[in-house]
Amino acid sequence: MNWANLEIVLAIAKAKSLTSAAQLLSMDQTTIGRRLSAIEHELKAPLFVRLKSGIVPTEEGLIVIEHAYRLEAELSAMNERLDFARGEVSGVMRILANSWMLEKLAGQPAAQLLMRHPQLELRLSARLPPVPVYSESTLSLWFDADPREGEVARPLCRIPYSAYRGVSVGADVKEWVEFRDDNATGRNFTRQIRKRRSKDAYVRLSATDAGTLTSAVQAGVGIGILPVCLAEGQADLVEHNPDRHRTERILHVHAKPEVHDNTKARVVIDWLKGTVGEAFGALPIG
Repeated sequence: MNWANLEIVLAIAKAKSLTSAAQLLSMDQTTIGRRLSAIEHELKAPLFVRLKSGIVPTEEGLIVIEHAYRLEAELSAMNERLDFARGEVSGVMRILANSWMLEKLAGQPAAQLLMRHPQLELRLSARLPPVPVYSESTLSLWFDADPREGEVARPLCRIPYSAYRGVSVGADVKEWVEFRDDNATGRNFTRQIRKRRSKDAYVRLSATDAGTLTSAVQAGVGIGILPVCLAEGQADLVEHNPDRHRTERILHVHAKPEVHDNTKARVVIDWLKGTVGEAFGALPIG
């Protein structure tokens, strides 16, 4: 049994389908299926069974997956130690987050990080949870989403929010714009905000990204709760009733424990901690 075959078993275990596993490994589904059959023939045991909910491992499959995870961790640790010995951080780190956050990170902050670590590649993906499983090390920046199975979420910073309206809109306006994600799980920020609005307020527009909401507020569509870092200093926006609507959201870093603790992730998380203050107007935890 070689590592290439174990990678296929791990990809199927992580993705829970042949189609998604094929995407993880940049292979076609037919090849994945054929390779899995060959692996099961070599081991003389079925590793997965197909159910309506997806592909799940058999008892023998769980044994192989457990040892494959250990080997993956050992190989990762070996590569990290070699990088550390060379004074380098290399490879791919994917960051999943809202579009407005990635736009803030992708300019000078990312340029400075990549200049310090020439062998590092950042892959910035504007996503909302739930998200696909990726083969490379991944850090996700979420406010309210619950950690996926096998992940942990650690607080990164506090981001100030407040209500804003367009300068041409009167203080007695009843129209609002709001964040809405119909697939979201976990705590609901929008529900908390609705409790602070007047009873006769109503929503004219909803979106899944604060940058989009900022554009709507600037155009006079309605009042919106926005990150202060996006709205403050904009000549066409004015803060609306800050005593009532000023609030904070805690941004968390989601990742698998082995990713959280590896050298590459620690470098990127330290970079994030040093960046979010200026980029997001963020405040430290505690």
